[in-house]
Amino acid sequence: MASELRFGLDEILAFFQELEDTRSALNRKHPLATVVVVAVI
Repeated sequence: MASELRFGLDEILAFFQELEDTRSALNRKHPLATVVVVAVI
């Protein structure tokens, strides 16, 4: 049987915290990592 690989939301969010946010300050209503995680899910 193949083993399953599972990640919690905190682990996924921590992974994307490393991304550089190139948006202007005016467009930063939500943290970039949150936006990316919501888009992926």
